[in-house]
Amino acid sequence: MLSTPHMLVGAIVVKTFSNPVIGLPLALLSHFILDIIPHWDGGAPQPPYREKSTILKTGLDLLLGALVIYFLTRHNQNQAYLFLGATVAIFPDLAQGLIVSLNYFLKKNYLSGYLDFHARIQRRLTFIPGLLVTGSVIIISLFLMSR
Repeated sequence: MLSTPHMLVGAIVVKTFSNPVIGLPLALLSHFILDIIPHWDGGAPQPPYREKSTILKTGLDLLLGALVIYFLTRHNQNQAYLFLGATVAIFPDLAQGLIVSLNYFLKKNYLSGYLDFHARIQRRLTFIPGLLVTGSVIIISLFLMSR
């Protein structure tokens, strides 16, 4: 799934569970739950990072998620915690990118079990149906964030 819905759901989780001992692990878990839902994610940049359009789309996706959370929470005294929840929710993808990059550049195969697990739980759809699912998650998230 795109980073924006992961970030929104992570922020909603920590908004709902204000205790970080509960909220942050649940925000992390939300990532894997969303990845199980059939979705479209556009693909992640892969080393040697020659596909600039994929890198640009990924950056815009992250920026969009951050801006939406910022504007929805700009008057919330817990804004930093909500951003932390959003960051924790995308951590599995950030970790995957770091691991794939290290493996590529070091010619190693570190944490292949995690990479295999993360790939196995993905339920990818083609663009239109997947975007409808992803868009629905975003719309529901926007509604819940604004409450």
